[in-house]
Amino acid sequence: TKALEDARNAKLVNKSQEAAVKVTAPADKLATLQQLGLPVFEELFIVSGVEFAEGAEFTCEVIPAQGEKCPRCWNYRDLGGNAAHPDVCDRCADALQAIGFEG
Repeated sequence: TKALEDARNAKLVNKSQEAAVKVTAPADKLATLQQLGLPVFEELFIVSGVEFAEGAEFTCEVIPAQGEKCPRCWNYRDLGGNAAHPDVCDRCADALQAIGFEG
């Protein structure tokens, strides 16, 4: 969250959903982080993407997220992966399909 705050102050991003973060961690900690899965950290950090890398110590780099802004979740992702819901990201399309929404 500190890295996100610094990125907002530097005008790199306006909102956390406009960001992606790269977390570098020691090998012994990295395996544990990866077991939890990227979506857990995307929700925890409230960002559009998370990437893990191995390094000597914990660091976090914030970069602008890639993709288009999903009108449902406001995260920046690739849109249109689901033909039934072409205007939203795959995650939102799956949720809309699960509740039977036809738009």
